[in-house]
Amino acid sequence: MGESRVRRDGHALRGTARTLRDGASEEPAGRRDERTLAQLRADALADLLTDGDIAGTTPVTGPDDAPATFVSGVRAEVRLTVSASTAAGVDDAPADLDGYGLVPADIARELVGTAASFTRVLIEPETGRVVSVGRTHRVPPPRMRLALQLRDRTCRFPGCTRPASTSEADHTIEWRNGGETALENLCSLCAGHHHVRHGDRWTYVLHPDGTAEWATPTGRRVTTRPPGLSEDSPEPPPSPRFTEAPPSF
Repeated sequence: MGESRVRRDGHALRGTARTLRDGASEEPAGRRDERTLAQLRADALADLLTDGDIAGTTPVTGPDDAPATFVSGVRAEVRLTVSASTAAGVDDAPADLDGYGLVPADIARELVGTAASFTRVLIEPETGRVVSVGRTHRVPPPRMRLALQLRDRTCRFPGCTRPASTSEADHTIEWRNGGETALENLCSLCAGHHHVRHGDRWTYVLHPDGTAEWATPTGRRVTTRPPGLSEDSPEPPPSPRFTEAPPSF
């Protein structure tokens, strides 16, 4: 057994980490893979170091124990939020690298110059709030989900700082009750707090600007606001202003 440590630029490590996470979570078809998640990630890292992809990480067996083949590799994804004016060199406002923080304009432009594709997101220049990427069906499409994650940055339950990128999209007005799949009706909640929200003790109202007003089981109120993209590092959600502590997960 051995141990490997990697020291690289933040954006490179974030892309590698996302590749390892997504590749190790692939559900194999046929016979169940007995490896733990940690073992799968270690195997994925070994594949990346030896041949540049993780095609050999997850075995796929056919019926009657047919010879194993392998799932295709997963392309690393880096999420960088940068204004059009910064990308074009008009100004030098910093960009935000998901999971890392603010990066200088020159590094942002370097990343933009090597990007294989872009996702256009309309924002308000004054606040950085995501305005629109379109809307459809009950489950948010990838672009809308990305816009939601960029708006919220974290789980919106009072005091929770779990990243929005690993949270779930909650319909403020439930779909079954006529709620639309629109940014104005979606809120990022981690799995645990999503479950709590659908109980009968915690409720909230989501305003058009993304502000969420929560009501505690005792009727007290606490507000959480999306940080938006600004020149300052995003602040964590405010701590609850009530005596009873929110449930922890």
